[in-house]
This record gives sequence, structure tokens and C-alpha cells, in this order.
Amino acid sequence: MDKNTKKAAQRELACICAALDERGWEYDKDKENYALGFMSDGKDMRFSITVKLNPDLKIVSVFVTLPFLVPEDKEGQLAVALSFINGEIVHGSFELDKPAGRILFRISTSYLDSTLDKDVYFYLIAAAFGTADSAAATVKSMCESAATAEQVVSALTR
Repeated sequence: MDKNTKKAAQRELACICAALDERGWEYDKDKENYALGFMSDGKDMRFSITVKLNPDLKIVSVFVTLPFLVPEDKEGQLAVALSFINGEIVHGSFELDKPAGRILFRISTSYLDSTLDKDVYFYLIAAAFGTADSAAATVKSMCESAATAEQVVSALTR
């Protein structure tokens, strides 16, 4: 990574931290990986939220991990359901991390030739968290065999 790319990423990470500090949010910072993480309580469960920079692509992403595992026998149906649900989402998408057995919601934007305003960071975090929180209980019901893929898609794509 060249010097300018590294400086831009460091500057962007510092701006994100400053915005969170301004609101008194607690988080863990990983300077080496240009990331920070924290936990947040949703309606029904607690979520892990990670804000990560990709210095080479000049992208900032927010990842919200749904706090339950996906059973192997549900992976195929869940992947199809998430594809239908993603078709209704304006910004961001659900992703199935098959090796980890987890579902993530990811939302990203670029900071190419710019420094993002703190409102952009809060939008990314709020949009990712809100979308994950609104879908998590319904998706979990499918993982627990309490709902079918069709029921999940119907409930989340109205």
C-alpha cells in the first residue's frame, strides 16, 4: 500500500472514531486492520457491528453480524430467501458466510477523493443496524425450523 493510500485510510478511520467519540459511543479500534467494532442491543437480540475500511478500494463498510448460527441443512433455503429479501433493499445486502455459518448485513460507500461527513457514518451504521434488526427474528425463526423460506420472504418483502 502506498503512502497516500495509507494516510487517507488513517484519516478516514480517525474521522469515524471522532464521530463516535462525539456521541460517547464505546468501541474497540484495530488500527492495523483499519476497523472498529462494538455491540448494540436490538429489539430481540444483541448485534456485533464492525466498521471496516478497505484502503485499496477506498471503501468504508459496516457489517452487522446476526447473533445466531445457520444450520447446514438450512443454508440452501436461506441463501435463496436472502436473495429475494436483498431485492427489496435499497442500500446494502444480507450475506451468508457459509464457512462461519453466519449471516451478515453489509452496507458500503466510497471515500475516494473525499473525507466523509460524520452523518454518512451514522447513516451507514443506522441503516445496517436497522435492516439487520428488523429481519433478524424472522430469519432466526427459519433457522430454528419455525418458519419456511416462503414465510420468511413473504414477511420481509411486503
